[in-house]
Amino acid sequence: PTYKNTNPSHRQPFKGYSLLYILRQAYDSDIMKPVMPYDPDALLSARFNAACADGRTEEIRRLSAMWRIDTSRGQAELDEKVEELLWVTTLLLVGSGKRGRKPRLDFFLMHMLNASLFIPSLLAAIPSMESKATLLRSLVPVLLIYLTVRGRPRIDPGLMMSYTDTPQPLLAEIPKADK
Repeated sequence: PTYKNTNPSHRQPFKGYSLLYILRQAYDSDIMKPVMPYDPDALLSARFNAACADGRTEEIRRLSAMWRIDTSRGQAELDEKVEELLWVTTLLLVGSGKRGRKPRLDFFLMHMLNASLFIPSLLAAIPSMESKATLLRSLVPVLLIYLTVRGRPRIDPGLMMSYTDTPQPLLAEIPKADK
């Protein structure tokens, strides 16, 4: 099933669900809840193993399958899917800090944004549309597992919009050069 909005200014996928909708489902899912208690000393491999327990792997597969790619639409479909990836990974990276604290950019979520930035170049090098769709589809379960491993960080749009569009370090934090 696909949600179709009658308002033409509200973009929706041609088929399937948007990544934002799928992300909302991941946040609402009791299965996708973060592994507790949180162990700050756990190795990343242990965190991944824990995040794949208790039905999360099946839920990630189910949620990932909701993001459909219609290869018959060609480049327009690829462009829309890349744009969705860029929006979701950007929101996760810059919108999941804490109010009243210095901006926090999660190292692992940063890699999801970096991967999304490289996707157009990779798609240009892949010859078949089906292989391009496979590459795009493969990013969704990775995004969802990282979301789970990182504790399902909440996106705070107000926090994200509070950041300046011209960031600069505080003068007191800039080391003075020796003369």
